Amino acid sequence: MQVRMANRAEIPQALLLAKRLFPHSYVEYREGDAFFVAKSKGKIVGFAHAGEGMKGFVVRGIGVEPGLRGSGVGSMLLDAVLAYCKGKKAGKVVLAVDEENIAAARVYAKRGFVFSKRKGSAVLLSADEPN
Repeated sequence: MQVRMANRAEIPQALLLAKRLFPHSYVEYREGDAFFVAKSKGKIVGFAHAGEGMKGFVVRGIGVEPGLRGSGVGSMLLDAVLAYCKGKKAGKVVLAVDEENIAAARVYAKRGFVFSKRKGSAVLLSADEPN
């Protein structure tokens, strides 16, 4: 499994994966955003997307093909995003997770994310200095 910053040609493929995995979410690439991909056998099987927000960085989305969930791919993608944010000297990193996505919430908690507030069916988490 290879996790790295997406190149320009991979971003549309990663966006298609994001839209397939999260059909009810609005996903877009903004110039300057960081997009990471997880590739296996030449195929994009996961993505992570982050960008600058008003008070730090926002993890806009992380997704992994259903058959690979629980295999560590999501953790590798999150680690890549957090390393990127740290390199950009982001003081705070925030993300939202569906309140029913317990597995993802556990991964985020292990990286230093804590409850910030509730927004609809999502829970907003933040980390001042993510691990």
